[in-house]
Amino acid sequence: MAQVGRISGPLLFANLERNGNDLAFRDTLDTTQLLYLNVNDGKIGVNTDTPIGTLDVAGTMRVPNIIHTTAKTSNLDFNNSSISTLSGPINLNAGTNIKLSTFQTDNIQINDNTISTYRSNADLELRPWRDYQLVSGDPYMAELIDGITAASSGTSHALRAFWEVVLPSGFARGDVNESGSIDIDDVMGFLAVARGNNTSGGTYDRSIAAIEASLPKLEVKSNLNVNGAINATGDITMDGNIVIGDDINEDTIDFNADVNSNIIPATDNTYSLGTPTKQWQELFSVLLNGSSVVTGNVNLAGIDPYSLRPGNTFFVSVNGDDTNVGDHPNGAFATVKKALDFADASAAGPVNIVIYPGEYQEELPLTVPANVNISGMDMRNTIIMPDTSSQSEDVFLVNGETYISNLTIKDFYYDSGNDKGYAFKFAPNTVVSSRSPYLQNITVITKGTTTSASDPRGFARNRRLSRQIRFKKPQIKLYGE
Repeated sequence: MAQVGRISGPLLFANLERNGNDLAFRDTLDTTQLLYLNVNDGKIGVNTDTPIGTLDVAGTMRVPNIIHTTAKTSNLDFNNSSISTLSGPINLNAGTNIKLSTFQTDNIQINDNTISTYRSNADLELRPWRDYQLVSGDPYMAELIDGITAASSGTSHALRAFWEVVLPSGFARGDVNESGSIDIDDVMGFLAVARGNNTSGGTYDRSIAAIEASLPKLEVKSNLNVNGAINATGDITMDGNIVIGDDINEDTIDFNADVNSNIIPATDNTYSLGTPTKQWQELFSVLLNGSSVVTGNVNLAGIDPYSLRPGNTFFVSVNGDDTNVGDHPNGAFATVKKALDFADASAAGPVNIVIYPGEYQEELPLTVPANVNISGMDMRNTIIMPDTSSQSEDVFLVNGETYISNLTIKDFYYDSGNDKGYAFKFAPNTVVSSRSPYLQNITVITKGTTTSASDPRGFARNRRLSRQIRFKKPQIKLYGE
């Protein structure tokens, strides 16, 4: 028959009053109390006779629901919707994930894929661990030492590639003494820095730079849209394309620091610096290289060689253009005929035409007004010849007070029917007022229409040879007594 425990006699008074005597429930006197009622302190103990709290359970308590305004379990304090610790942190450890709809601190909140601040003018900092102090025997430093050792010996290590990266200086990162290779001397040099034995010099600076490069970085693996400002006190390294701003005029970029590298475009002869409506104000350069320069004016040591003109002088060059201004060496005409069209000496005085070396096919004849001087730069290499439409025309029709020098004239023919084909001839109605035309250092080279190896100039078989000079009966005026 099962034994039934009883409470009877003087143990209980009316209404279960204990009158200051605690009550313990247990199997025997030698076993731990299953339930202990501390009536003096108002506490209940389960499996303990020294309850600390109102209900103290020495073991595991299982309940389907807890509904209470406040509760404390060991080091945690539950108060309404708050959970706090009596001391130390709260550690949440889940087998897979800890899921929250919103996570919020005093300054930031994380909601779905958004991390934001919700206090006025508060900063949001994403800061990886960067503070590092050199400590002998530190595991992180030991990994760096093992990596440079592997780079020097050719063995395998996860950080070997880090030390073998070639820097802009042309030396590998692990070549801390810049000897041209990573060897045992570099390992010893880095060890001296790591142990605090070396605190200055090039090896020290390069070792510290390597440590800085090894520290963690904040990496953005996708697009980063920033609607405000970006302020970086360290370096920003980007390997992809960088697009700053758009077509809106308000987008600008300021360089408040020095540029410490070359600025090289991705494609040759494609991009411009400035526009016709947005030009740079000044360019300071030791050397300016370029195939062409288009500018309004040039100032060299206080002199503008482009805007200054020699006066009453036109230039002709094989690289010129008849649409140029013609009165500057850098804006020469392409033909002598165009220069003669501009050579009006009636108001500004005598006009000079300077012809640079080269071959010039001209539409003949070339009429030289009075008081015009034509000078080639080189008698042998400044060559005047007719174009295909005027091979039998006179070359130069001169007036009084003209001067022609340092030229070669060739490849024109004489037209006996019309008596044309002279190298020099007076222009119609020529008037010589003070001096006759003056020819100096002129070479005239002609040939017949039919030539052979034995007769390269065609004199024996042709009669259609050009004439050289014909001056007859000009009107001459002499002034004075």
